[in-house]
Amino acid sequence: MRVFRFKVVGHVPPARRAHGAMWGDPAEAARLIALRQAAVLAFNGAPPLVDEIGVNLAIVFGGAEGRQDTELHAYGAGLCDGLMAAPGRIKVHESLTNPGLAAIAPTKPIALLDDSGLAAIAIARRIAPDDLPSFEVELRGA
Repeated sequence: MRVFRFKVVGHVPPARRAHGAMWGDPAEAARLIALRQAAVLAFNGAPPLVDEIGVNLAIVFGGAEGRQDTELHAYGAGLCDGLMAAPGRIKVHESLTNPGLAAIAPTKPIALLDDSGLAAIAIARRIAPDDLPSFEVELRGA
């Protein structure tokens, strides 16, 4: 069993609103970049998880993000989608294709090869208007 942990400050996770749409949304693109950069550092060259995958996600809704009405499962789905390669033939925001971000290119699976190996997802939320938005992720699996 491999375990990886990372934290992102300044963003909440990307949220899935329609299949693949988050990859083309400018607001979600910034969240995807932050997520994928943190995951690349945490994985440090290790291959993506493929089986018996458990995900723990703790989100702090702070500052302007403090009054989100998005359902928590959308953040869980967006997190998992953002850790995989983007689906083929979808619109990808131009910021995600910046040559300086080649390590997190949308064509690369970062932490999850696909979602068929997901066994469990737990999501916790905290509202903290005086804090920066942030999220912490723990990924376990084979």
